[in-house]
This record gives sequence, C-alpha cells and structure tokens, in this order.
Amino acid sequence: MVVRLSRGIHMPSGLEGHAALLAELAAWQELVPPSGSFTALTAARVHRLWLPRLPTDLPHFVGMGTVRDEVKPERAQLIVSRHPTTPRCTLVDGIRVARLADALVAAGRYLDVLDLTILIDSALHLGLCSMAELRAAGQVRRRGVVTFRAALDLAHPASESAWETMLRILHIACGVGVVPQAAITDQDGRFVARADLLVEGTRLLQEYDGAHHRDASQHADDLRRDRALAAAGHQRSGYVARDLLQAAYLVIEPVERALGRRIDLGPWLDLVARSTYSATGRKAFAARLPPPPFHPWNGGLRPVRTLN
Repeated sequence: MVVRLSRGIHMPSGLEGHAALLAELAAWQELVPPSGSFTALTAARVHRLWLPRLPTDLPHFVGMGTVRDEVKPERAQLIVSRHPTTPRCTLVDGIRVARLADALVAAGRYLDVLDLTILIDSALHLGLCSMAELRAAGQVRRRGVVTFRAALDLAHPASESAWETMLRILHIACGVGVVPQAAITDQDGRFVARADLLVEGTRLLQEYDGAHHRDASQHADDLRRDRALAAAGHQRSGYVARDLLQAAYLVIEPVERALGRRIDLGPWLDLVARSTYSATGRKAFAARLPPPPFHPWNGGLRPVRTLN
C-alpha cells in the first residue's frame, strides 16, 4: 500500500515518526534536481534537532543551485530557493541534506532569534557541528544570516533540552549572568550535583523540571539532590514550561532577591512574542512562508497555509 503525496509522488503507507519523514523525503527527492538538497527546517528534522512550536503540515525546504537545464520543482509541499552556487550537502539515511551549518542559516529566513537558538543549541549539544563551523557559515552574506548571527551570540553547547535553552536565554536577555551546567561541590570540594544554571555572583540555582521529574522514583532522587544542594549552601528553584512563557516574573523574583536589584523582563517578553511560542510569532512565521505555487492540473492557486 502507498500514500499519494502529490501528482506522481508516493510513499509507503503504515510508517510513523522519523521513518515516515525519511520515506516522504525519499519520495520527494525523486523530484528534486541533482543540485538540490533539503535544507532549513527540513534538515533540522532529518537531524532530529530540538524544534520550536512548528505546524504539523509544514512544507519541505529545498535549496538548489542555478544549473542549466535543471527545473525548479513547483509543488505546494515544497519551498524551493535557488542559489548562485550549488549548496554543499551530505547524505543522511539516503537523503540529500544541506550541510547543517548552512541549513541553520537558511532557517534564519523563517524563524526568529529564540526559535533559531534552540536549533543551534541542539546541533551543538548533539555534536553535529562545531561553533567554528557555525561562525564560518555566519560570515556569508545571505538571507537569514542576520537572525542567525543574533541567535549564535546566545547559543551554548551545554544545554541539554530546548527548555533549558529557553531558561538560559530568559536570564541572559534580562542581563543576568549565568553558568550553564555548573558543577556544584560541598565545603570539602566533593561533587554534589550538576545544575542547569548557576546565577553568577550568587548561590542560586535555576533549573527546568521536565515531565520526567513527576515520576515517583525520579521525584525521590530529586528530593535527595535538593537536600544535598541545601546542605552545600545552595538554593534551588525549579520551573516548568508555563512559568517561562506565562509567568516569567516567578523565575526572576528569586534572582532579584539574590542580586538585590530590579530586573526588566521586557527583552525576554519581546523574544517570546516574536517566537513560535506566541500566537503573534506563529502568525509572523506563517507570513514568512511563500504561498504555494500555481498548479494548472488542480485549477489554480492553492490556499495559503495558516497557523492556528
């Protein structure tokens, strides 16, 4: 059994998750010319990077060279951009994918700074590219590079999840210095724990508590860890996604007390408002996607995609 993706494009049925993505891209790859490869957010998905809040029906992104006799694919499910030179690519599970550093720059055409920093942190954490490679990619003048450079300034390889990245950027955007993945020791220098964030100049630890912390066994381990941190003279505060997005003042309050000064949340709220974690940011993302091409075989222009 097969699934029809578009005219003449089919993939096997019954697949789920990453296997379904790879099968779908393999089908579309038959339509992509030799100089073309999947890039931007499609490359991020192939590499299993942490993703911001993207729509489920996102089209696939393709970059191709300007090669004589190569025809640019015109399908509603593809966003194709031409480049003066053929984009560098690599094979990932049989799929032609743009070099990851270049793909992240390309993603800067569509994402804002907060979303793109999540992708960059993920690439660094997974060891898929180096900071040197990313800086080199950011030297090339092309669409998306300004956003990419701003995101790269906020990136750090120590993040272990998208929400850890967001917690760190919340502090940095508000002018609070932090040490990611700080090693905490007791008075005798013995290792106690590794903390998501240590607020510089204080003994305050700020951490993201994901869903796995609600497991009974994990909760017991967390309580023992909290007691050990308290005995070492550190204060730990844990937060969930809703705190970061809807109640950031709760995150900053202990920081204000520890530093003895008021902190402006405005820069963080602005980053969130421009990201896919807000309704306005999702609308802005949708507006940056080009409309689907004209298809004479289906009666004309398909509706422009919208995000709810």
